[in-house]
Amino acid sequence: MIKTSPAAALLVVLAWPSLALAQIPEAPAPEIAALYACGAIQDSSAQLACFNQATADIRTALEQGRLVAISRNQVETMQRESFGFRLPSIANLVGQSEGAGPEAIEATVQRIISGGGRAVFVFEDGQRWEQVEDRSTYNVRPGDRVTVRRAALGSFMLSGSRGGPPHRVRRQE
Repeated sequence: MIKTSPAAALLVVLAWPSLALAQIPEAPAPEIAALYACGAIQDSSAQLACFNQATADIRTALEQGRLVAISRNQVETMQRESFGFRLPSIANLVGQSEGAGPEAIEATVQRIISGGGRAVFVFEDGQRWEQVEDRSTYNVRPGDRVTVRRAALGSFMLSGSRGGPPHRVRRQE
């Protein structure tokens, strides 16, 4: 017989709606749906007129900010820059699951701020990662290349190029 703790059951109940919502694909914007509908028109001149109107509608929507077009390259840049933050909206932009995106990033440490027994690693790109555990950071120095990778249960581990044990970290900004 499987025993389930009340806390585990509550976690499943609370997480279930968000899991279900993550699976529902959103319909395309009306302007895009109209463009797709033009492809089904058999008469060439009517189809061309439809495409011309749909193109004009898309251009207007883009200019008014009702519709935004981003490239795959821009999405990958956003995923890399937001690595470590819980931003499911980025995954929703491209129809990916919440876990999509990079499994790890590499960066160069610009400086290390120490205080209160925990260090804050500041990267050259401005990202700040705070050490979660009180441990020595002897194996990471400014100028070092480091890797931050996803670990268990939504945590992150920072490994320095000098070897030694990795540091459990969380993203600050």
